[in-house]
Amino acid sequence: MKQGEMELKLGDDNLVLRATPYALRFILSKHEDLRTAIQRVYMMNDKVIYDILEAGVTDGKVQINRKALEENAFNEGLINLIGPMTDFLMLLANGGKKPSTEKTEEDVSGKT
Repeated sequence: MKQGEMELKLGDDNLVLRATPYALRFILSKHEDLRTAIQRVYMMNDKVIYDILEAGVTDGKVQINRKALEENAFNEGLINLIGPMTDFLMLLANGGKKPSTEKTEEDVSGKT
């Protein structure tokens, strides 16, 4: 996998979601901001989950069968998609890079 990509098995399909400016704009145009999208994912809002999948898969260049995507996501279980969808939104928020998990010296010592 390249930076900014994540693989997701959905039914019989192996999808590659790509964190791109297009994906970010697509999601923001439908769900206000990333915080709202994350909240909606945690509320298992099916529309936001389907929109995230579409945004990550299409990159604006490929046509998909939205109905089949929705059915596969539903069959996978929305609860099982919370983690991967949140991870993908975090990739978008960080320019396609995984958020750093390294602690700074200030984090460790508790000093600010």
